[in-house]
Amino acid sequence: MASFRGKSFFRGKKIETPTIRTFYFDKPSGFQFIPGQHIVLRFTDLKGDPRGNMRQFSLTSDPENDLLSITTKTVNRDSLYKKRLENLQPGDEVEIAGPIGNFVLDSSSEDLVLICGGIGITPFISMLRHNLHNEERRKIELIHSTGSKVETPFYDEIGNMCSTMKNLTIHRFLTREMVEEEGIDNGRITSEKLVRTIGNIAGKQFYVCGPPSFVKDVREILSEGMGVEEINIRSEDFYGY
Repeated sequence: MASFRGKSFFRGKKIETPTIRTFYFDKPSGFQFIPGQHIVLRFTDLKGDPRGNMRQFSLTSDPENDLLSITTKTVNRDSLYKKRLENLQPGDEVEIAGPIGNFVLDSSSEDLVLICGGIGITPFISMLRHNLHNEERRKIELIHSTGSKVETPFYDEIGNMCSTMKNLTIHRFLTREMVEEEGIDNGRITSEKLVRTIGNIAGKQFYVCGPPSFVKDVREILSEGMGVEEINIRSEDFYGY
């Protein structure tokens, strides 16, 4: 798949939670990607940010969409880069490069278990949107851990997907809020809770995404606590929250 590097233009944003936004950009002619891949977004004229003028973001749009989208936390962020992103105006020019990465679904027919922490859901929402359009038949279990219900991105959209996609189920973990609701566990993911949620591990592929500490803990639970073979676990760390 050919890689692109060049100009794009900002088209708008959507408020997902009090601190999380989705940003939409023109899709360059011929730009193709696989759900789960990411891009580099660069502000060529940004100066003064210690981490530089570019960041990597998973694409949250699906390949069928006419726009590219990324979703990230921008509110209450001190970086000049995130402030610039939050204050983009329609028509503003940016530079993008990509697609990049191999955190993508394989082509097997095995059931999928997608486990994510916080904004680590971003590659998975692209996969789910793509599967919704293409009527994917593999059974998919999505497990999402966040601090609170109000800070859970795509909450309603994924709930609606579960009504449409009979092969999709969602289970949520809330670590800083007590909610008595079906499909929600209070507290962090543990081996016991994951066994109860997932059940039989045979014939399943596991994908894990989120902050490095979250990914490390979940991988240990899967491999050491549940006996999942390493070959059946794929993961991606999200840095720079």
